[in-house]
Amino acid sequence: TNSSRSVSCDKCNAGTASSVAGSTSCSSCTPGTFSGTGAVTCAKCEAGKTSGDEATSCERCATMDDFGEGFSSTKGSDTCDTCAVGYFRSGDDCVACTPGMTCDEEGVTLEQMPVVKHYFRFSEGSNGIYSCEEFKYAENCLGSSNSINTSATTASNSRRLDGTSDA
Repeated sequence: TNSSRSVSCDKCNAGTASSVAGSTSCSSCTPGTFSGTGAVTCAKCEAGKTSGDEATSCERCATMDDFGEGFSSTKGSDTCDTCAVGYFRSGDDCVACTPGMTCDEEGVTLEQMPVVKHYFRFSEGSNGIYSCEEFKYAENCLGSSNSINTSATTASNSRRLDGTSDA
C-alpha cells in the first residue's frame, strides 16, 4: 500500500540559503556573503564591504571596529584586505596619502606607490615624500617619467636624487 506523506518545507533563515527545492536543511552563508530570508544562494558583498558567518547584510570596511577609515575590500572578500582610494597600505595599516603621493587607485601599497613629479623619497620603503622645490639641493632632484625603469628600482616609485652635489 502506498501512503502519502506531506512534507513541510520552511524558508531558510536570513544568513543561510538552500538551492535545492524541497530541502529540509539550509547552509550558512560564508564570510564575504549574505542572504535574506528564503534565499536560494548567498550573495557576495560588494566591493568595500564584508561580512562574517551567517550574515544578513554586509558592513562597510571603513566603519568596522577591526578595520576603520581607509580600509576596503574586493567583491566577496571575507576581510577588508585592501586600502581605499586616497590611502596606501603600510604593513597592516591603511595610511592617508599626503602631497606628492599618487593614491588614485584602490589597493596601492607603500612599495609600489608612484611619486608625483617634482617630489622624491629616499627608497621604495620610505613613506616620507619630499618636495624637490623645498629640498636644499633642488637642482639634484632628477625626477623621472612614470614609464622609465632605469635599474632594479622603478623610477616612478622612487624618484631619484643625483648623489653629486656641491655640499
